[in-house]
Amino acid sequence: MKPTAYSYIRFSQMSQMRGGSLERQSMSAQEYCEREGLTLDDHVYKDLGVSGFKGRNAKEGALKEFMEAVEAGAIKAGSLLLIEDMDRLTRLPVLEGLAVFQRILAGGITLVTLKNGNKYSTESLNKDWTQLMPILFDMSRGWGESERKSYLLGKAWRKKKQEAAEKLKPLGNNAPLWLQCVYNEQTKEQEYREVRKNADAVRRMFELALNGYGFSSIAIMLEEEGFKRFKPKEGKSPMWGTTTISRTLHNRAVIGEYQPLEGSGYKHTRAKAGPPIPGFFPPIVDKDTFDRVQEAIKSRKIHRTTKQAPMLNLWQGVGLCGKCSGAMHINKKGKGLNYLICANKWSKVCDSRIVRLEPSERVFAEILALTGNTSLVADDTAQKEAKLQAVKGRLIDEQSKYQSLMEVLNSAPSLAVGQMVASQEAKVTATREEIIELEAALAASTVIDRGTFFKNLDLTKREVRGQANALMKRLGIKVTMTKPNRYGIVNYSVYQQDVWLMDLSELDGKIDVPRHGPKVTLRLHSQKQIEDHQLEANIAWGSKKRLSTRLNKPVRPVEDTSNTPDWGSYDGPFYDNDYPDENTPTDS
Repeated sequence: MKPTAYSYIRFSQMSQMRGGSLERQSMSAQEYCEREGLTLDDHVYKDLGVSGFKGRNAKEGALKEFMEAVEAGAIKAGSLLLIEDMDRLTRLPVLEGLAVFQRILAGGITLVTLKNGNKYSTESLNKDWTQLMPILFDMSRGWGESERKSYLLGKAWRKKKQEAAEKLKPLGNNAPLWLQCVYNEQTKEQEYREVRKNADAVRRMFELALNGYGFSSIAIMLEEEGFKRFKPKEGKSPMWGTTTISRTLHNRAVIGEYQPLEGSGYKHTRAKAGPPIPGFFPPIVDKDTFDRVQEAIKSRKIHRTTKQAPMLNLWQGVGLCGKCSGAMHINKKGKGLNYLICANKWSKVCDSRIVRLEPSERVFAEILALTGNTSLVADDTAQKEAKLQAVKGRLIDEQSKYQSLMEVLNSAPSLAVGQMVASQEAKVTATREEIIELEAALAASTVIDRGTFFKNLDLTKREVRGQANALMKRLGIKVTMTKPNRYGIVNYSVYQQDVWLMDLSELDGKIDVPRHGPKVTLRLHSQKQIEDHQLEANIAWGSKKRLSTRLNKPVRPVEDTSNTPDWGSYDGPFYDNDYPDENTPTDS
């Protein structure tokens, strides 16, 4: 029985596929097997677009897969490996290339070079070691050629990068997929221009991100609106993916920056080669929008939830169970009624009661009014809020640059880098001070006309719900909700930056604010909800009794209720007023 032959194909550049390299190597293997009467295995080991100069085909590619299959016994000893020429196997320096060659032969494999028909095996080399001489020569020649090409290409590429930095000269087709490099007949120079459909898709991504949509939702929206994915790779889904959305929203090329990189991108992280070059690409998104989106993405990561309802949950990342501090999720209980339920209740860690969603959202709106931020209904406040969000996004960027410089300083201390660190630290401090000033200016915008506020606040719109939820997070608002009995009052405690702000209660759609701190007291007075004589007493009481109360973050242990009926977990019918009927057990 004749042995099985396996074909290995490699070339360095994907452009070689158009030149027929893949077809030529495949046909050579088939013709050899037909001539020798061998069986060619259906699985072809291919490293397409993989350079052998650094040996990545043997370290990470299909060649490594073949060698491991031989060593595991999946490919039997005595089999043949067919390659076009020795430089397809490796272009490593001679001793390293020889180690790869020996590893293949050590598994009992016979290596065949199709170009000259030579066969190499451990047995044949033991009989005639002089066969190694042309092999070593071929390896030396292949490595020398690759080294020379690498030097010349590297020199040319360094020159291009230098011209890019100094003259903002385009680097050919090395551009983001929403741009293309074209030749300008008037200037006789190359320049970057928008690929309109791709650029519009990017702008829509940023718009949706600002409206509170996450990566998955943005991908769905782009598909529904007819935006096509950028050049999907062969064999990959033509649908938008969350990775593409995330990388695009974080890519500073949208604001015109180009970050030179060095090293190979094949399964490796490429390192930055110098500082970014501003103004290199035509910007398709303004800097403020980019910074606002970075802050919005950071906020979503902090308040990420594992369970999402079809409708956007206003309380996501804001509402907490008053009993165990678990997240509050939307749950449908039938008859078109929606409820909020503690996430820990699903795993029976918490025995809190469910809360009607619709009244809770009226409380949500009331909290917005009482905290005084009018950015959802007033253009001037919205501009201040957008500016604050942009500056917070810029702070993320400035802090990242500071951390990068500190890493450089710690690894290679120098006076020049130390001065850059000090300068960057000053930028971080200045940005933080700007945030404080903007927050103070925003705090001065208060809700005076409650009627106008609630009239203009339309929480039925998905975009407004996303903006309202994001606003609560940026304000640092957390709200615990507790329902003492299965029916009746629901108590809400509001915290800002983990410090108590006020308490609210809701019963039958009526909202009361029985206790509140100085900030809310002043706002209520400005809204003419409390009289002058109540102002001083309420501020004094709130300052002394409640202002130091902080949010209890850890999940508290649930009391043992094994011997007590738990009507709070009753899964029977619910009615519009959330009251049980006469045949339903009630709390005692």
